[in-house]
Amino acid sequence: MPYEVIDSVFRAWANRRNLQVFTRYQDSDVRTVFLHGADAQRGQIWVDPPSKSGMVAIHFAVYRRRGQDNQTSVANAEPERLEEMLEEAYGTVVEWLNEAS
Repeated sequence: MPYEVIDSVFRAWANRRNLQVFTRYQDSDVRTVFLHGADAQRGQIWVDPPSKSGMVAIHFAVYRRRGQDNQTSVANAEPERLEEMLEEAYGTVVEWLNEAS
């Protein structure tokens, strides 16, 4: 399934959080946002297109300087719960970013 199925939810959520949506990485379609923390830390939340069963994988991570102590996780959501799961992922990334501050 293409991203178009979830684009409106993902873009509206990102807009409410004042996050820029990136849609291309190298030559691939993506849907991702970045959050920035202290000391060159960077958080990222991205989603895969819905699977054939309709589930959406939400990936979230914090990358620390020199790749030490990175944290990553993934959650799966039905499209109707996508916004709720994005909020949970956002909260987790913010918490991870604050841990090192």
